[in-house]
Amino acid sequence: MDNGNPNFDKYKEVFKNLTHCENVETPYDVVSIIISYDSTRAICILKESDVKSCIMQYDLDMIEKPTFTEDFIGTYIKMQEVE
Repeated sequence: MDNGNPNFDKYKEVFKNLTHCENVETPYDVVSIIISYDSTRAICILKESDVKSCIMQYDLDMIEKPTFTEDFIGTYIKMQEVE
């Protein structure tokens, strides 16, 4: 098994546990997710149907339920990205 470039072996501890992974159950299909600049919140675009989408914000420390929800309903809604 290839362990990568041996020149970086002495730095491997620096790169351990840099990320945290968590599965979250959402009520609708996920279109897009961004993480806030301070890494405390996840802002999600969710799509229920062609006529209903919503934005949900999750606190990454208490991820069980959203801290903010806003529904968008219309004849045809297309949401793609949050900035």
